[in-house]
Amino acid sequence: MNTKRSFIITLSLVTAIFVCALRADAAITVTVNNNRSHALSLSFCWAGFDYDDDVSKGWYVVKAGETRKITLKDVQYHFTAESFGYYAKGTPKGEKTIYWRGKDDDSEYMAFYIHQSEAFTGSHDNPIKGGQKVHFRHMKLKETGNSRTDGSATLTFNP
Repeated sequence: MNTKRSFIITLSLVTAIFVCALRADAAITVTVNNNRSHALSLSFCWAGFDYDDDVSKGWYVVKAGETRKITLKDVQYHFTAESFGYYAKGTPKGEKTIYWRGKDDDSEYMAFYIHQSEAFTGSHDNPIKGGQKVHFRHMKLKETGNSRTDGSATLTFNP
């Protein structure tokens, strides 16, 4: 009985270490091409293995005419590939703010809390003080490497 219990405990510890090691090295890289005449602010969301891993994070600024690579660490491709999204906004000079977001009737997993003007990290169910719940636009990821943990995508904003 003690041998069986020791085996189960050892196996559980090895599995936990392996999962944590994979997670620590995992990353999603998003290349943003801003071909517009004004800066853009972007936030991203992803759903992980369970609700505790569902995250929204922002803001990442990309200046007018620039390209920026944004690396989101501790995000695993094989858990987030079908549920990764973005929300972007920009204000052309002298005009109203433009938003790139999901529709209000999108699946609930693409609705996350954000703060409209401050850096934030949020989730599905936990409101952010001064924030609001918004719908993110789905984004297709591509698996990179052979670890099944890394992914990438490219977003291009044209005039």
